[in-house]
Amino acid sequence: MENENSKTKKLFPLELLQAPGNKGKGLSEDEILQKKTLIRELLLDYKITTNEIEIKKGPSVSLYRVSISSKTRRSAINKLLSDPPMGLESQNARIMTDIGHGVIEIELPNEFREQVLMSEALSSDEYLNSDFALPCVIGKSYDGYTVLDLTKMPHILIGGVTGQGKTTCINAIISSLLYSKLPSELKFVLIDPKKVEFEAYNLINNAYFHKLPGVESIIPADSGEVVTALNALCDEMDARYELLKATGCRNISEYNEKIKMGQHASVEESSIMPYIAVIIDEFADIIFTSDREFEEPIGKLAALSRCVGIHLIISTQRPSFSVITGTIKSNFPARIAFRACSGIDSLTILDFHGAENLIGNGDMLFSSSGLDPIRVQGANIEEAEVKAVVEYLNDQGNLV
Repeated sequence: MENENSKTKKLFPLELLQAPGNKGKGLSEDEILQKKTLIRELLLDYKITTNEIEIKKGPSVSLYRVSISSKTRRSAINKLLSDPPMGLESQNARIMTDIGHGVIEIELPNEFREQVLMSEALSSDEYLNSDFALPCVIGKSYDGYTVLDLTKMPHILIGGVTGQGKTTCINAIISSLLYSKLPSELKFVLIDPKKVEFEAYNLINNAYFHKLPGVESIIPADSGEVVTALNALCDEMDARYELLKATGCRNISEYNEKIKMGQHASVEESSIMPYIAVIIDEFADIIFTSDREFEEPIGKLAALSRCVGIHLIISTQRPSFSVITGTIKSNFPARIAFRACSGIDSLTILDFHGAENLIGNGDMLFSSSGLDPIRVQGANIEEAEVKAVVEYLNDQGNLV
């Protein structure tokens, strides 16, 4: 099932997903000219003279890189940043500066959005040719498709108001992993206090779900079972560390490589250690019902589970400081923010403003330590597509 022209497996046909069709009108040349004229006029009011304006086209938001005159005063740029013109604020613009290169960068929404299809995202070079252990495509920006390696994140925090794309983003991540990872390589622990978001994945629980001692539900939802599941994951983590110690390995990838090469005669090849993706859909609901019982195992997993291949993805529509605590923020350097209610919520999720000005419907900001934030239009995957993928995988009795 390997694709000769890629570095990833293809475990289900992309025909199961929505075929490329009428994705939307996208950015026209007329709109580009209008936006460039608007930018020049507005910046001139701040006594900022513009030279060339380069554009990077995105599916929903495009980046205008404005080269400015070397005679421009820094005070003019500071005024632009602190008090942007209404002509840009009304368009949900995001303004950034690269003073060293004499550039002002302005993100402006396109008049017509271009839909990002999951089928195209999974067939992109960025996804297929990545060397990532756990490749997850979340969408497309003006620099191409955005693909993350979950093992490098090592955990992801997703926040934003309801209805803006959080669940779709999670489904895109899960589908990315299912497309390239066999059950022997990857297991899931899905936690859903709302009891509705992950129901479609029940069909593949025997193959892809990690069974936890003391947890009867396929997808834990009640606070008591959630706490039991997380404590069981902590026990799993401790057992994996003992196994690494016994085999003289520093992390999961080194361990699995030694097992595959038969360098530990006492350990069978079937003992390859699968990665575990732990996905919690509404983090706040659990915190409010289980209080500190939940906080301790989450903190332990977030701080210590990376080396043994356990990675957390948590999502919340209530990004308050009581939900996203200091422990969470320090151990979740990878953040995805959808539209937030306020600048304070944006600060809570990302540590900077901007999410309050997103345009919704999958528009997100991705931030990770050491990297500049990226504006991404989320890959769209419908519920019917998820069901088609899950039913196909369920029918493949030879997946191991």
